[in-house]
Amino acid sequence: MSETWVVMAISHLNNKLNQTENYTMAGTRSGGMKAAATNKQRYGLNFYMEIGRRGGTISRGGGFAKDPNLAREAGAKGGRASRRTKKTV
Repeated sequence: MSETWVVMAISHLNNKLNQTENYTMAGTRSGGMKAAATNKQRYGLNFYMEIGRRGGTISRGGGFAKDPNLAREAGAKGGRASRRTKKTV
């Protein structure tokens, strides 16, 4: 009886492994290309151009290179946040 169970379990695992080979995994080049194709199909060919346009429009044209005080303030905030004590429930 236990041998039959082992054979069935191995068969089940093999089927699961074979199923996952058909899927494109997220975080891989092929997964990214598939996601890009899906986005273009759903939202139009200029989907990424529109995202870039919106980001450029919203941007205030600054950043840390342009404003060192902004970088200092952001670093101080991060330092304070990382040194907080852990909250207990």
